[in-house]
Amino acid sequence: MNLSTFPFPETFLNDGPRSILMSFLPFWATRQRRRQRSRRLQSTESLEDRTLLATFNVTNLNNSGVGSLRQAILNSNAGSGADTINVSVSGTIVITTPLLITSEITINADNRITVQGQMGSGFNAFDVNDGNSSNHVDVVFNGLEVTLSDRAIVNSENLTINNSRIYGNSSGFFGAGINHSRGRLTVLNSEFSANVGSAGGAFYLGSTGSARIANTTISGNSSPGRGAAIAVSPSSLGDIVITNVTVTGNNSDTDGNGSFDAAIDSDVPITINNSIVAGNFNTSGHSDLELSSGPASANNNVIGDFNSSGGITHGVDGNIVGNKGSGTLDIGTLLDTNLAFNHGAATRTHALVPGSPAIDNGSNALSVDGGGSRLQFSQLGSPFVRVMNGTVDIGAYETINLKVNTLDDQNATGPDELSLREAIEITNADSGPDVISFGTPVGFMSLNLGPLAVRDDLTINGPGANQLILEGDGFDDIFQVSDGTGGLVDVAIDGLAISKGVVGIRNQENLTLSNVAIFGNSNSSDGGGVIHGTGALVIRNSEVSGNQAFTGGGLALNSGTVFIVNTTIGGNSGEGGGGGIFSQGGATTTIINSTIALNTAGGSGGGLLAFTGKSHDNSQQHLWRKCRHLGRIPRSQRHRWHDANRIGPQSDC
Repeated sequence: MNLSTFPFPETFLNDGPRSILMSFLPFWATRQRRRQRSRRLQSTESLEDRTLLATFNVTNLNNSGVGSLRQAILNSNAGSGADTINVSVSGTIVITTPLLITSEITINADNRITVQGQMGSGFNAFDVNDGNSSNHVDVVFNGLEVTLSDRAIVNSENLTINNSRIYGNSSGFFGAGINHSRGRLTVLNSEFSANVGSAGGAFYLGSTGSARIANTTISGNSSPGRGAAIAVSPSSLGDIVITNVTVTGNNSDTDGNGSFDAAIDSDVPITINNSIVAGNFNTSGHSDLELSSGPASANNNVIGDFNSSGGITHGVDGNIVGNKGSGTLDIGTLLDTNLAFNHGAATRTHALVPGSPAIDNGSNALSVDGGGSRLQFSQLGSPFVRVMNGTVDIGAYETINLKVNTLDDQNATGPDELSLREAIEITNADSGPDVISFGTPVGFMSLNLGPLAVRDDLTINGPGANQLILEGDGFDDIFQVSDGTGGLVDVAIDGLAISKGVVGIRNQENLTLSNVAIFGNSNSSDGGGVIHGTGALVIRNSEVSGNQAFTGGGLALNSGTVFIVNTTIGGNSGEGGGGGIFSQGGATTTIINSTIALNTAGGSGGGLLAFTGKSHDNSQQHLWRKCRHLGRIPRSQRHRWHDANRIGPQSDC
């Protein structure tokens, strides 16, 4: 190497290695200082980002101190930017002074905690106010519960309340549930109940604030003055929009004087759509609505009392007022007066009773949230979609009427669509038996999101096996029927075709199949058409054909009881045996008036191979190879009762 070609100082070449090292050190030191300064800058920038968008965790139920909700709020207020508070503990937090929020905060409580104030102390549980009337910070409460405070929330900012419960608060001031004076208030999927205020038991909406309340139940609140449920300031300049809200059981006459007494009281026009205002109490005045300037807009509502309808007219714009336009609607014909955690939801609702005029009488186009987007779910939350039967119900609750109206396989369809997968998830979340039916969809329903998992009592009534085919992708089962416990649920499937799965139906429950066609499923292990593990399996008026498996191409019966009647099991194949039916493990099987034909097996039992258990058959065509124990069966004891079912060379059971 010719060092003379390098741009080193002349001393590098003349003085040897030591001179080279000593000359190089200043350059190296300068470079290191630059690297360290760069690292410090990068480190500073990274820490600054974390400060701007911080996340704090609530890890205990203490009133204050490290890990408390109060400390998390204090930390968020001290920072800049939008912070998040996540609650990881469950229980009740008893506070001794208000929780003051002055910056942008999202509290994700997930209905884990209840914030309990000091009723009668005169202080609020939450004060949301940054101190600047010309600026509004964004604050979000998700899954928060507030109770036993003078006023649960006093708000002067842009506040969104989701999936929350504000209940049992009592105050001598306006708005025991929430007093909203400035900014924008949005309330979704929430419950305001049993709050008592001097005006506005649940809500008091002040002079400059706007409000959007949707998918919310306002029940059992009271006031001696204006608006047991909602009172709107006479000088209010903000727009008030109420959508898919249920207002019932509120008492606006606790002092008995009957003046200014209505569940919703406003001197300025407000908008009410798709809402129930009925079954509220007043001894002498207006019980439901007191709208001195009339509504700004009112569509598709149910107003219980004709004499307190607030200017809303029966039969106009889809509104139902009183008992067909006069008197008072019997609340028992509209909704269940019991406020309950229906279907395991986190907030309470009033379910609609069968035949309720609120069912399917809303407006889909008007069923929107605070931002104008269509409501995807009812107050119950996911997976209980907002529209279940083509048209939205009036009020916060949506009756579970599961009618599939799309062939798409989706977990979340459009607001007016209900997929089979969505419908099944709803039934899984709902305790008790449910029924799924189908609207107009016929043809192929291609399933590409995995098995349809049925975990609760369910009946699926399809349009007919020649009308609707559930077609898999060849990588998953079509149905998996199991509640995951040792108990048994009752499932029935009628009028469907099931094809191109690994297994058509993998069952661990009581399952009845009627008028179904199960064909073209293929499994490298046992069971192609149906695998029955436990419980009672009934197959009637059906066809199980063209399925493949190692054993039990048509049916693999492992235990429980099996009853097959008026059914064809044909053209199935089992590489190892039991082309049509493979029975083992103690399954007791009865086959009546059925055809078992054209099945093949590479081993034993082209039509039926039974190792243990009991089988009874009076079918017209069948092959029954019956083995009560493992091992070789003498050739003379083999039974080949129909040539259409072919047995391969394997002679061992």
